[in-house]
Amino acid sequence: MNLKKKLAAAVTVLAIVAMVGAAAVGTIAFFTDDETAHNVITSGGIDIILNDKTIDENDGLVDFPRDGIPGVMPGVDVDKLVDVTNAGNSQSAWVRILLSTSITGADGNALPTVVENADGNEVPAVTINFAEDTAWFQGTDGAWYYGTALAPGETTAKLFETVTFAPELGNEYQGCTAQVIVIAQAVQAANNPIPEGGTAENISGWPAA
Repeated sequence: MNLKKKLAAAVTVLAIVAMVGAAAVGTIAFFTDDETAHNVITSGGIDIILNDKTIDENDGLVDFPRDGIPGVMPGVDVDKLVDVTNAGNSQSAWVRILLSTSITGADGNALPTVVENADGNEVPAVTINFAEDTAWFQGTDGAWYYGTALAPGETTAKLFETVTFAPELGNEYQGCTAQVIVIAQAVQAANNPIPEGGTAENISGWPAA
């Protein structure tokens, strides 16, 4: 069809439409309606709280002091209760905890985190005493994983409850400051199951340690 024929066809159609419209005026009315759907989808989020507590002199549970607990003697337990709460309102999450320790002497220099006991074996200068019968397990990467997805509002079992300075600490540890660094991480559980034959360590999305 050349250009001239295309134009002719268009004019013919318009003429027909115009004639139909003219015939309909004053004879038939149609009820009409318009409706628009606004489909809003909001993404979920992951929100966890790391609970790091100790027991005060009145046997009350309080936040572990940011500046630590001073004057702790070798061989004495310090109450340090650690768990994680899923503070989100809709999404379950996989949770893990990364732990590390450091010791700084009174002179500001770093001290070894292992010492030698009476048998000549190396033992931790600071021992983390893990809770018994816990749902946590240590992964091959050294991190501690919670075995099941944590539902909104739920709190994990305690990972550990006390920390101990080794009885073998020498005089160089007088006035030292020990830090137990606790980092909690979470990954969404939705559409992110444990792979067959795997564990929570093998789910997708864990941040680089």
